[in-house]
Amino acid sequence: ADRPLLYVGLLLGGAVVVLMLAQVGTARSVPPIHNISTDVADPPTFDVVIGLRGPDANPIDYDIAAIAVQQQAAYPRIQTIASQRSAGDSFDRALETLNGMGLEIVNADHDGGRIEAVASSFWFGFKDDLVVRIRGSGAGSIVDLRSVSRVGVSDLGVNAKRIEEFANRFKES
Repeated sequence: ADRPLLYVGLLLGGAVVVLMLAQVGTARSVPPIHNISTDVADPPTFDVVIGLRGPDANPIDYDIAAIAVQQQAAYPRIQTIASQRSAGDSFDRALETLNGMGLEIVNADHDGGRIEAVASSFWFGFKDDLVVRIRGSGAGSIVDLRSVSRVGVSDLGVNAKRIEEFANRFKES
């Protein structure tokens, strides 16, 4: 009579082990960094988010010497977005894109060309901070992003994926 429960327990335990092994595999395939920027020479800076990060959070500084080479080798597609939109239109599109991604907007400074947002992971509620910087460039604009995990040495590639998702959505319409 207890065998069905035993099988359910074994199945659930096995599923947990498989998920953990998948995470280990992912961790080994990406560099141990948690701070990704489209502009490694002049990364966008945070403003409001700084006050939201706890005292035990990862450093928010982008250490160019330590991170840039690893990031560019692992994520060569993470690049500045050149847009034909004006800076104002790019700001509006960026805000719309972040909202569509389900991020919590904590700062939208239209005049300063900066949007800050927070992403929370589904299972454990881990928080990552994102900043979008929009600058005018000729008749268009350039858009740079930075995504930083608050905890952990490696982000398992999540920040790079978030930036790529933003770039794909931003360019769609």
